Amino acid sequence: FEQTGPSGFTTPEAQQLADSISFSGKTSYFMDSTHEWSLNFSCQLNPIMKNENNFIDISLMTKIQDSFTDAVLVATIETVDGKQVYWGGASFQKFVPISRTPNTWIPVHHSIKLSDVPLVNDEMVLRTYVWNLKHQQFFIDDYGILVRDGNPVIYSLLENFNK
Repeated sequence: FEQTGPSGFTTPEAQQLADSISFSGKTSYFMDSTHEWSLNFSCQLNPIMKNENNFIDISLMTKIQDSFTDAVLVATIETVDGKQVYWGGASFQKFVPISRTPNTWIPVHHSIKLSDVPLVNDEMVLRTYVWNLKHQQFFIDDYGILVRDGNPVIYSLLENFNK
């Protein structure tokens, strides 16, 4: 969880950086029971999307305790004045294998299909964070955002295609 990733992440509190455990690199982000929200990522949507058929893939690795119940990887898209036009989340529980090996890292993912989001103007803002709704303890590492090309042809959308 080194600070060499993309700009747009809030700065974590020093006590939430764990240098004794990580999935990759030297540090991870520790969510303790007193924090309901993780650090967050936010950026203007327009500069990162190529067209409205793109997908935004949000992913992280998490290491959970045996007593872990749940947390949610959240993504929102808002207007600049804060009106939310999209809210989506991925429950960590959906990614925990039934027979998992203790002390292993688990991938968590959430994808946004932009063609399903009402993009009302060019100043939309993407935000993503982890909601620790059960006030659990766990680690986060390799938190990232990727824009992936969508397929406009599959839905018979009329767009200009390069020849």
